[in-house]
Amino acid sequence: MKNTILKILFLSLLYLSSCVTPKKVVSTPIKTPEIVVAPIEKPILDDTYGFDSENQKKWVDSVYNQMTFDERVGQLFMVSAYSNKDSVHANAIDKLIQEHKIGGLIFFKEDLFVKLN
Repeated sequence: MKNTILKILFLSLLYLSSCVTPKKVVSTPIKTPEIVVAPIEKPILDDTYGFDSENQKKWVDSVYNQMTFDERVGQLFMVSAYSNKDSVHANAIDKLIQEHKIGGLIFFKEDLFVKLN
């Protein structure tokens, strides 16, 4: 139990640290073009499986029930990955995926936080 709590705490801190990135300030005004939107008579939906269909719910439940508690917690996290970093960063991301079964990655081109410090 103590090990699980430590894992949750570690993953929470990892997630919070990935959220702390400064925002870029744009000072130039942007001209917006006039956009004309034609009305849509009927929404075009791919209803092959239906929205919230029973088949989708069964599939989700089957996958969820096969996961361990740690895998379920890992699915709550989305980690930032940078395309301009070295193989050490890529190996760290691989380790997070394999060990903690993180839920997703969000890719960035450069690390602005490091440049500001």
